[in-house]
Amino acid sequence: MNEIDFETMCRDASFILGVDDPEQLARDGYVDIDSVRVGLFFDEQKNSEQICCYVDIGEFAENDHARVPGQILLNNMLYDLSEIAIPFDTVELNEMNAPAVLDMKLVRDFMWAIGPVSSLFDFITFGALLIFFKADQSLFQTGWFIESLCTQVLVIFVIRTRTNPLKTRPHPWLVVTAVAVLVIAIGLPYTVMGSYFGFTPLPLAFFVVLTVMVVVYLLVVEFVKRRFFLRQSINNQPQYLVR
Repeated sequence: MNEIDFETMCRDASFILGVDDPEQLARDGYVDIDSVRVGLFFDEQKNSEQICCYVDIGEFAENDHARVPGQILLNNMLYDLSEIAIPFDTVELNEMNAPAVLDMKLVRDFMWAIGPVSSLFDFITFGALLIFFKADQSLFQTGWFIESLCTQVLVIFVIRTRTNPLKTRPHPWLVVTAVAVLVIAIGLPYTVMGSYFGFTPLPLAFFVVLTVMVVVYLLVVEFVKRRFFLRQSINNQPQYLVR
């Protein structure tokens, strides 16, 4: 490719991008589209076949780009800690009547049944934060962080049994670790460590909405779980995740 070919390509690109001045990209090396700068350039002497493209979306606030991965890792770490006592949890008697192997097909189907419920309530949380609380970036991330941990930590008490979760008692250590993680998650935005991760204190109204959402979420999961195992029973399949 030479300069003439490059200029022709720039004009074609300008037409596709809807740029008013078709010569600007070739002349200046960049165009601005909705405050986003798009550039094309090449070095004929260094590598005439290589074209470089860059998109400049502006400056990030300091450390903003690095905080989201840290928030996700912290979320995962706290969740793992909340479930560390699962090996001590009790097992229902009917699951110990005979040796069993893990039924991966049933596990997969159960995931397909429960997973969309979790995603749905995540989207509801996003909508509430953006529409009702007019959340900025920090408030949005903080709200999602707490909602995510509350739902995934508490739902274990629903799916740990195929029966009524209120009639089977989890191991005390599982309760302790779950409560401890929830306290840490809710209190973290009000600490110096929370500021380090980019969190911000949430309004009291958010926790009212969160409480309602978590209760409804757990009830919906319980309903879906019972329907799932009822369907498995009708189909003469095992009603637990092993066979």
